[in-house]
Amino acid sequence: MISDTLYLEAERSGITVICGADLPKTKSVSIEFPDGEQYIGIDDSAMRTRAEERVHLAHELGHCVTGAMYNLYCPIFTRQRCERIADAYAIKKLVNEEKLTRVIEKRCGDISIWELSEYFDVTENFMRKAVEYYFNK
Repeated sequence: MISDTLYLEAERSGITVICGADLPKTKSVSIEFPDGEQYIGIDDSAMRTRAEERVHLAHELGHCVTGAMYNLYCPIFTRQRCERIADAYAIKKLVNEEKLTRVIEKRCGDISIWELSEYFDVTENFMRKAVEYYFNK
């Protein structure tokens, strides 16, 4: 899935994506207003790679599509839960479990995280989360 597909998914879901937002610390953010309007801000100038942009966009889509939103004043456990939900959504979008299993089996388990991250066009940290998510359920 390329980033364009993620942008189209946001559009179909009625989520406005604003590229060029100035978010140097977080690189991305999702917001839902009381009227239900949802926005995703992406600081594309802060993204080092296309994979990083894909991961951030999928994660923020996860917040919006699943309703896993929180505010800065939420207890830490609520924030952690919302982050886990958004991560799970992004993982399912970007790393197909069956394909991941086939790739690992084909290489008899002799494949590195960076090779998997290149194969799926995601960051290495995200790939670690995906492997943990699927194989440490």
